[in-house]
Formats: sequence, C-alpha cells, structure tokens
Amino acid sequence: MDASNKNPFLSLIMIVKNEEVFLKQCLESVEDLVDEMVIVDTGSTDRSVEIAESFGARIYHHAWQNSFSEARNYGLQFAKGNWLLQLDGDEELVREDIPLIRQCIQSSEYNGFNVILLNEGPDNALYKHRNIRLFRNGYVYYEGIVHNVPVVQGPVEITPIRILHHGYNLTPEKMEKKFKRSELLLLEQVKQYPQSSYGWANLIRNYRLQKRFNDVVKTGESVLKEINPMPLFQKQMIMNDLMYGYFISDKIDEAISLGEQGLRENPFHLDMIFMMGGCLIKQKKFADAIQFFIQYLKILESGREKEGLEALIIDTYGFQGKAWNNIGTCFRDLGDWKQALIAYQNAISIEDNNGIFYKNIGFIYIQINELQNALEALYRAQKLLPSDVSVTITVEKIKEYLLKENDRSRGNKIRMD
Repeated sequence: MDASNKNPFLSLIMIVKNEEVFLKQCLESVEDLVDEMVIVDTGSTDRSVEIAESFGARIYHHAWQNSFSEARNYGLQFAKGNWLLQLDGDEELVREDIPLIRQCIQSSEYNGFNVILLNEGPDNALYKHRNIRLFRNGYVYYEGIVHNVPVVQGPVEITPIRILHHGYNLTPEKMEKKFKRSELLLLEQVKQYPQSSYGWANLIRNYRLQKRFNDVVKTGESVLKEINPMPLFQKQMIMNDLMYGYFISDKIDEAISLGEQGLRENPFHLDMIFMMGGCLIKQKKFADAIQFFIQYLKILESGREKEGLEALIIDTYGFQGKAWNNIGTCFRDLGDWKQALIAYQNAISIEDNNGIFYKNIGFIYIQINELQNALEALYRAQKLLPSDVSVTITVEKIKEYLLKENDRSRGNKIRMD
C-alpha cells in the first residue's frame, strides 16, 4: 500500500535485541494488521533477525547506546506509514482488538491513542497500566534512558485496545538479569537528572520488583522529601511502592497514613485501596477492611480511573478473587460463617485453581458441619497445595470421622432390625 494513499498506512516500529523467545508470536499478532514492519536491531546474537526477516520486516542495525529512547528515535526515520504502532519483542497485540486499531487510524481528531498494557507476571498474575503505543507519524519522539515514554504532540485519546506483555514471566535468573540491567540504566538516569521524579519512581519500582524493600523505603522516603512539589503521577507511583514497602516491613501505621494521603489525591487508586484492606486485616479491624475490599471491587468493575493517571501501574488488576478471599477471611474472623462461605464461593468462581481458596472454604464447611463438602473442597486444596501438611491432616481426620459415623449408623440399623 502506498503511503500517499488516502487509506491509512500503518507501520509497526520496534527495537529488539535477543528476543527470539517471544518475537514470533509478537509479529504473528499484527501481521494481518500492519502494512510494514520496521525493526531496529541493537545487537542480537540469537535468531531474532532471522525471525523478523521471515515476516518480511525491514531490519536496521544500530549499535546499542545505553538508551532505549535513542534507539527508538533512530528507528522513527525509517517508517513510511502515516500511523505508527509500537510493540516490544516480548509483547503481542490481542487480536480481537485489531478492528479497534483500524478504527483509530481513521481519526482526523487525535494524534495518539493510549492502550492497555497487561503485564503477565509469575503465577499468571496480571498487572495493568496504560501507554501511548499508536500515534501519527511525525508527531512523536521518545525521551528517557529506560522506561522511555513517547511524547506526542497534539490530542491523545484513551482506548480499550490491549497488549499483552510476557517479559515479567521469565525464569528467576533471567528476571534478575533484566532487573540489574534496568537498575544500572536508571541509576545513570537519576545521576544525570537528580530532579527527575520519573527516573526515581522507576528506580524505586525496580527495587520493589527485586524485593529489596529496605531500598524501597529508604529511597522512597528520601525522594518524597527532597523533590517537592512533584507531579502527581510520579508521586502516586512512589507512594504506592513505598506503601507496599511499609506493608511488607510490618510498618502498618506508616502504610495506613501514606495510603490515606494517597487516596485523598486519587480516590480511585486500586492498589492503595487493596493495601488499606490488608493493613486493616493486620490490625484486626475486619469490618473496616471489608469496606475497602468492596470499594476495590466496585471501582474495578466500573473501570474508573482518575483523569491524567491512566498510565499508573495497577499491581492488583487481577486480584478480584483475592479480594473476595480476603472478605471471606474477615467474615470468618468475625464469626459470620454464612457471609464467609459466600465470599469464598465468589473467590473460587473467579479463580478456581487457587488452593488457598479451597482450603479456606473447606474449613468453613467444617464450621457449619457440612463435612462432605469440606472433604471435597480439601481434596481440591490437597491437589493444588501438595506440601500443605495442615490440609492433609484435616482430610484424614474428616475421613476417619465419617468412617466412624458410617459404622455407627450401620450398627444402629442392625440393632433396629
């Protein structure tokens, strides 16, 4: 298709380096959508170039300069399309959303479109945030050494288009290597730009992903103190990770205080709402905790986001089942077996492969003397939690009890005859 044609011409733009694991499925997800594939390779030593060429991609080799933005900006010059779609090698477009993209690039009103990124983490967890990945050619450039962002000139619209990111669901060894590489780049970024709250926010997030919670707390407290005022987006990022650092470190009062402040500025922050519930459980304020988890579920269902904060990473995006499980635990500890049972049933209906949920509902069935249901739930828990000794012991006790009851029942029948 000629770029001068009135019909939109869409270019895929990518930078890659050693992406052979996911690259094929990435390109397959858009091969029926884009008119050309423009790929900048920054030094692959695997089959990445070969895979890309098999899809007809044009490859441009460019030495890595320790800057993602530099590499992305270099590649922009080669795209012929009047619209650009940017993907990473470990991502794929949700194919059902192809019609939405075709609809977007007919626009004469917007120069960019904000899409949903679903980050796939360990244990099939999903983390959500937004980014601008579809934009009009000539109206965009990238900035930032790492976790670079596209700067679009002109109006940008929010869309429900989804991109799956597989890059956080790797082996622990590969994840550690990835985090260390990003950490070095981020340290260089904040050294060059010490007032860059976005650089600091991403460094703190990197510490959190490495489970270096002392560094999360120390750096988060320092940055919030030293950079003031700070743009709300970066402030919310840092406060969220700092609150989590407090929570993990059992600094519950500090976590609650920070969460209350953050929710005054953004009452739709799902992560902070979910953590407030968790903090209140630790303080045994179960009725209050329930209200936060219900609030979390309502906001998640509504899809509401504070305008201007759509790109915030939401770690609890896929936690509906966990929210219901926590509600069940609160009702259990309040002694309300009926409401606990309903909550655990809701959790299982959302996430039916979680052994903890089956274990919890199994023990509720014991409390209300529905032992056969308890046994069935705990059998399921046993399969999903094979190393949980408490489940195995409880299963054996129920089986022993039911066997004795059956023997007693048969004995009564014999005497009655």
